[in-house]
Amino acid sequence: MKIKKEVQLKNKKTLLLRDPKISDAKQLLEHLYICASETDFLCAYASDVKKRTIESEKKWIRDFIKSNNLLIVAEIDGEIIGLAECCFMNSTKAKHRGSIGISIQKKYWNKGIGGVLFDEIIEFAMNTQCTQLELGVIEENERARHLYERKGFEYTGRFPRALRFDDGSYHDELMMTKILR
Repeated sequence: MKIKKEVQLKNKKTLLLRDPKISDAKQLLEHLYICASETDFLCAYASDVKKRTIESEKKWIRDFIKSNNLLIVAEIDGEIIGLAECCFMNSTKAKHRGSIGISIQKKYWNKGIGGVLFDEIIEFAMNTQCTQLELGVIEENERARHLYERKGFEYTGRFPRALRFDDGSYHDELMMTKILR
């Protein structure tokens, strides 16, 4: 997909949404490391991100670019501050489903960026064979759940003890779905 869009945020900053480039690999890894360091609500720890290489990230970007999936880079003042992806199932019986993941650096929370990224994903999905979007969210992540509900996602299930934190605690993952048509 070709995306290049500027959005004026509540704080008067300009958010640029664009397609990923292979040259983004290092900055994407830095972004993911920052996000994983700031919250337990992602599926990876910062130490997991540290194990990834720039070459593996370049391959990941190349694979995304070649696929029918969507990857949106969000940047402010030339710095990658957010990332959104929508991956479609490959099997014939499930190709109507898209799975969403979003990461935004903490200093950019509560600026409307998550909503903007969700709107782009929903618009993109509406122009594909996708008829439903799905995501998983850690039960305690109330901020994210509120955003997802505002965007029309509904609770559809639970994976008990889906994630185990370093402190030994288990956390349920809630499944949420938005029917598009």
